[in-house]
Amino acid sequence: MHFGHYVASSSRCRSCHAENIAPREKRTDVNIAAAMLFDAFANNFDNAILVSGDTDLIGPLEVMRQMFPKKKRTIAFPPGRHSGHLTKFATGWLHIGEDKFAKSLLPLEVEKLSGFKLKKPDSWLYRGKAADFERK
Repeated sequence: MHFGHYVASSSRCRSCHAENIAPREKRTDVNIAAAMLFDAFANNFDNAILVSGDTDLIGPLEVMRQMFPKKKRTIAFPPGRHSGHLTKFATGWLHIGEDKFAKSLLPLEVEKLSGFKLKKPDSWLYRGKAADFERK
């Protein structure tokens, strides 16, 4: 498994010139694309289920459609996401409901075997309609 990473990206406000530094995700979509194509060529699946609304992933879906027309390609859109462009390269699609999404979240705190506690940052908390499912 290959993970993406975050890099600090700065921008300036046009009116007050304040600097804002925010994390930007890098390489995750490329890693997903590579894994999907590897698994297609290795014949590791009959139906690939892509949980995303990112149109950057059209490329590997198009390659899979051309090279492996019998393999299914299902897009599972997270809450509030949809792309008609992505669905054109899929054999099927669905929306993940707010309740299912909220129930699938990791707990707010995880204790490692060493006793060290990992805590989810407040900025990662899901604040959708089903926020009452946030696990404690």
